[in-house]
Amino acid sequence: MSAIVSNSLKIPSRFLQTGIFGLTSYSIRLQIPYYGLQDLWNSILLAVPKKKTSYSKKRSRFLAGKALKDKTNLNRCPVCHSFKLTHHMCPSCYKGLRQEWKSQDL
Repeated sequence: MSAIVSNSLKIPSRFLQTGIFGLTSYSIRLQIPYYGLQDLWNSILLAVPKKKTSYSKKRSRFLAGKALKDKTNLNRCPVCHSFKLTHHMCPSCYKGLRQEWKSQDL
């Protein structure tokens, strides 16, 4: 294989082509194999996990980021001073009202 030395760069002669007006141009041919659709389809079909995903791993992946969030809308009841949700009736006061309603029905 002969080579041409140009500007301290050694280029094999198989990459040199003579173009228009006798100018030498450099080109490189890449040998890229062609894979047909069948080869591509086989690689997709064979992409399966080696082991079964356990129930706990599967559930932890589905429930990631869905944990219970802290309540920030708590206030004190003005009557009994227990905690209640904003714009809701106090649970302890509601129990007292419900007992009164039941006693009135009897």
